Amino acid sequence: MQITVLFFGPLAEISGLDQIQVPDVSDTSTLTGYLLGAYPLLKSQSWKLAVNKELCPANRDLQDGDIVALLAPFAGG
Repeated sequence: MQITVLFFGPLAEISGLDQIQVPDVSDTSTLTGYLLGAYPLLKSQSWKLAVNKELCPANRDLQDGDIVALLAPFAGG
C-alpha cells in the first residue's frame, strides 16, 4: 500500500518537498506519527489533514492510492 502526501505553504518549506510517497500506513493517526518523526518541526506548526480532498477531523482508515494533503492555516482576502 502506498499513500501520497502533499505539503503546502510553510509545511512544504519544513519538509523541503512538495510531496512524498509513504508505504504501509493504515490510517491517518499512523501517518501523522510517521510525519512527526520524519519532520519534527511539524510539531511546532498548526495543520490539518485532508484525505482525497476532504478534511479529516478524526482518525480515518487509508486505502492504497489515497492522497493526503497537509494544510496549514490560511487567511483570504
